[in-house]
Amino acid sequence: MAAQWQASIRRLRKMVESYYDAETVEDQKRITREVYAEAKSILPRLEERAKKEKEKNPSHNKI
Repeated sequence: MAAQWQASIRRLRKMVESYYDAETVEDQKRITREVYAEAKSILPRLEERAKKEKEKNPSHNKI
């Protein structure tokens, strides 16, 4: 599971780096859409992971 997260983060980093190297605004817009889609696909897994952590250790999350 950790390898999957690391791969997703690496993909996002590469996309963001390519955004700054893009030659046209259209390329930047395309990359922005790709980053948004990738982040959106990761979000449900991240929320599920946070929920499991909270269930495992509820006292840790209290302020």
